[in-house]
Amino acid sequence: MIGGTPMLKSIRMRLTAWHTGVLSIILAVFGTVVYFTIAKTLYERLDGELASVADVIASSLTHEIQENRNQERGEAAFRTVLPGLHQVTSQDCALAVFEENRLVTRKPPASDSDPLPATPPRTSVGTRDYASRAGWRILTTTVHIRPAQRDYVLMLAEPEAATTAELARLRRGILLAIPLTLLLAAFGGWWMARKSLSPVMTMSQTVDGIDPSSLGRRVLTPNAHDELGRLGATFNRLLARLERAFDEQRQFMADAAHELRTPVSIAHTAAQFALGQPHREETEYRDLLKTVEGQTRRLGRLVQDLFLLSRANAGPLPLRRELLYLDELVMDVANQVEVLVRQKNIRVLVEGLQETPFRGDDELLRRLLMILLDNAFQHTPSGSEVAIQFKPGDKDCLIVVRDSGPGIPERDIPHVFERFYRADKSRPHGTTDSGGAGLGLPIGRTIAEAHGGTLDLISTGPEGSTFQIALPLEVNAIEEQPLLDNDGQKADKFNSIGGSS
Repeated sequence: MIGGTPMLKSIRMRLTAWHTGVLSIILAVFGTVVYFTIAKTLYERLDGELASVADVIASSLTHEIQENRNQERGEAAFRTVLPGLHQVTSQDCALAVFEENRLVTRKPPASDSDPLPATPPRTSVGTRDYASRAGWRILTTTVHIRPAQRDYVLMLAEPEAATTAELARLRRGILLAIPLTLLLAAFGGWWMARKSLSPVMTMSQTVDGIDPSSLGRRVLTPNAHDELGRLGATFNRLLARLERAFDEQRQFMADAAHELRTPVSIAHTAAQFALGQPHREETEYRDLLKTVEGQTRRLGRLVQDLFLLSRANAGPLPLRRELLYLDELVMDVANQVEVLVRQKNIRVLVEGLQETPFRGDDELLRRLLMILLDNAFQHTPSGSEVAIQFKPGDKDCLIVVRDSGPGIPERDIPHVFERFYRADKSRPHGTTDSGGAGLGLPIGRTIAEAHGGTLDLISTGPEGSTFQIALPLEVNAIEEQPLLDNDGQKADKFNSIGGSS
């Protein structure tokens, strides 16, 4: 089996073997066809010569019998002129003429052996039978002589030595040419396969030398328009994606470590301060424990955010799908946040509510809205308003959240959905319930995409920023997957308010 031996494990050798094998079959078929075609042509030529001699002899026999008034003297005259006639037509040809079983005349060949039988075989008038026997080509034909109204059987034989010699030379030429052609084809095929596959070897060596520290290397593609060039371009795109993924992973780990370090450091410092003296007042302990509790709560939310993002990176985010009404969900969330921002004198306006059934994860959808509203409240000055526009349609439902803040700087717009990116670098940690880790909008987009929808920044400027959630109403077609924890049990619900950008 090709490919089973160590020598044929190389693609180059397999290509050469297949090329040579296919060519050998083609040459064998071609040589066979050529040989039998030429053999047929040579025998047809030999048969044509015998037929021409037979026509001349029949014509001579007819003439002599007619000259002698249909008497047997015509046969005698024919026997007289036959030697001269035979010398003109074919010297090597043997001849026998029968009138039924009676031998009229016989002309033996120049050699000692006579291939013609003593009695003729039975044949029909006008037919010509050809046969090969003992190195001779024999023609048997029956002619009707009209003057005598008798049938004569003509038998002619001519040696096949010249024809067989010519076919032997042809066989030797074919048997010599085929191996030489296969040898040259095998060498040429091996050289062409080696030349064609050399870029693959270069790619293999380059890719084999790439490790996480050298993902910036790329595969050389001498010809970008052929198949190997496209393969190299595909490798380069894969390497670019891997490099980007590794960079994002390193950045994600560095940012996560930085964000986790802050609450841990604050909680640790507060605990050390509490334990620094043997006796403290109860109010001091309460203040320190409140600080520790706030930082651990922030740390827990950050861990939950990271867990959610890691689940999303591993594949489609599992959802607890249930039948709900988006208009009721929006109204409930608006009522909850209005209580939270009442001290800032910010009003929440809800417009266009209509009954809109939907199948989705209630807790995650609430969190998505809370992320956008929390983000809007952070940038809306006191005494202003945050508007929620509800726009149900035939195929999807749009939920638009607009704040009255100063807008997002143009340089920060492309990065608002990046993890750990905070447009307001001066805002201290802990000013919001999310901890300000820069995970709110990325988590919100992840939740929207898990429901088959989108979350986008529609506009931003001095009058405020507008974010839009688009949820498809055909969400029932999405396969339902329960959200489970590591022990196979339903995971704990996420907090209502998520991080902000």
